[in-house]
Amino acid sequence: MEIFVDNLGKRYNREWIFRSLNFEFKAGSRIAITGSNGSGKSTLIKILCNYLSPSEGTIKFTKDQSVVDKDSVQLSFSLVAPYVNILHEFTVVEMLTFHRKFKSSTYTTEEILQKSNLQGASHKIIEELSSGMLQRLKLSLVFFFGAEVIFLDEPTMNLDQKNVVWYEDQINSLNSNQTLIVASNQEREYTFCDQILNIEDFKH
Repeated sequence: MEIFVDNLGKRYNREWIFRSLNFEFKAGSRIAITGSNGSGKSTLIKILCNYLSPSEGTIKFTKDQSVVDKDSVQLSFSLVAPYVNILHEFTVVEMLTFHRKFKSSTYTTEEILQKSNLQGASHKIIEELSSGMLQRLKLSLVFFFGAEVIFLDEPTMNLDQKNVVWYEDQINSLNSNQTLIVASNQEREYTFCDQILNIEDFKH
């Protein structure tokens, strides 16, 4: 899937967060959205995910050169971000089972638990997980389930060095046809990216 943005801009009240942004997110590309804290990285991610509307400009989604309807495009996306919550009253197994209703996976639940090193917490209620385990679970819902475009906003938040290595290993295992868009100001989170979009280049 490709994402085209044309003269994209977003403002809150009278302040423009960014403006006149033109970019093509090609299928299979690895792109980092960089900038200082509060610069608008997360805002752009939300617009690209179709969770937030731009103040000006247009965004278009295409697949095999055909336009994809905006109302259905989110089924092809997966997002990990600090502002995205999951169902904390579920156990880990229940969350994986529930997620499978919306996204397909080539792995069994047991395999996902092993790959994410969460087998010891499989029947824990999510709200009882440590911050690191919760982040691994969120990432597992992206890495081990099908998505054409993966959005990662501060993906190694709450991960220690051992699990940062785990994150890097999972990135390297993804299908090369999947598009990865990472919002971060920490280089370790996007060393695999081949393009960088600095949101501060579009300040007005």
